[in-house]
Amino acid sequence: MEQKAKVYKSKVDGWLVAVIYGFLAVVFVPMTVLDFQWIVGVIGVGTVAFVSLVMFGFRYRIADGMLTIKCCCFTAGKCDVQKMVSIRPTRTCLSAPAASLDRLEIRLGKRGTVIVSPRDKQAFIAHLQFLNPAIRVES
Repeated sequence: MEQKAKVYKSKVDGWLVAVIYGFLAVVFVPMTVLDFQWIVGVIGVGTVAFVSLVMFGFRYRIADGMLTIKCCCFTAGKCDVQKMVSIRPTRTCLSAPAASLDRLEIRLGKRGTVIVSPRDKQAFIAHLQFLNPAIRVES
């Protein structure tokens, strides 16, 4: 029996926010304050807005037997829940649609893996296992 569509937000690491916004502040604040130019301020604000949209825009939607990974309004990928073999926690720093290093690696059989970082990992895993009880959860 299919559950209704559910969206899980990505977990966001505080240290990642501090590093990224700190870097942007180090780059744009001196240029804006010491030699104030409107264009630098506009570019700085635009950069912060874009980075914020990306960092806080990751969502994982489960509906109709598919896991859809979204970043803002873009779809970053889709996975058939029935093809999922296992889920295991990971702290890999490989590039992934995730704003945290507290991640889950979802193995898709021969097709590869997907790495996600849902804020509510237990509910996310339970939802996937409800749809596909054959998914193994490794520790």
